Amino acid sequence: MPDCTYNIEKPTEDILEHLRVNMSGRTAFATPYDYIINMMSTPLVYQIMNPSQDITSYLAKAAAITESIKNQSHSSNQKLALRFFDKIATNSKAIIILYKSHLIDEAYTIHRLSMEHLFNISALLGDPKFEEQLMAYSKAQIPKTLKAINTDDNNSEEPLLTRGNKELAEEALKNYETNPISELGYSIFNAAQKSQFPGFYNARYRQISLTHAHSTMASVLKDKNSEKGDDLLTYASDFLKIAVSLIEKEFKIESGRD
Repeated sequence: MPDCTYNIEKPTEDILEHLRVNMSGRTAFATPYDYIINMMSTPLVYQIMNPSQDITSYLAKAAAITESIKNQSHSSNQKLALRFFDKIATNSKAIIILYKSHLIDEAYTIHRLSMEHLFNISALLGDPKFEEQLMAYSKAQIPKTLKAINTDDNNSEEPLLTRGNKELAEEALKNYETNPISELGYSIFNAAQKSQFPGFYNARYRQISLTHAHSTMASVLKDKNSEKGDDLLTYASDFLKIAVSLIEKEFKIESGRD
């Protein structure tokens, strides 16, 4: 495989180059199942970045960064970015535990969640207005959920809610109807497009969704016994490294040697 060091300033170009390399030589498949099996044995992107140092070194660096800036004043979007940063670090610890327990699908699922956090971090730091979209989306999910629960309760032969909870839900829904919330178009796809890493969404995020994180044909057709997840810790380490680089740049922290 050609040597290609990840460039944080131009991630999309790096990924597209790897797509061009790895998609070359593909042939037509007799059935969709053939395509799925081939895709799982030869991923779209075999490796985006060079192997990184052990993930624990970046966990230590992430902890040191958090400690060094915890008493500083931060803008609201910076505070949110740091919360997502902490989540990536926590996820990385979980990935190590799952990997060592041979729970590969579960580890990839957590890795996929870390990608969502990375998209949000980059979008928050790149566009302060993104915070409003993220907050509006989160708030808008509350009345949506309450309305769905209330509808299910009304349609059910047996009550799903206690009388007290139903009254609380109905009262909350009335308040939201009086003060409606606009979602402002947030989605994880839009977060990825606003981030520095739009190429990751299709090249990595959707692939993991199809083969590991969602209940799909691809997730059950693959041979679990042959899957060792050899690239998993490399990917997890590299995405944590990217998050560290973003935070260091935002808070003007001098980067130490990897």
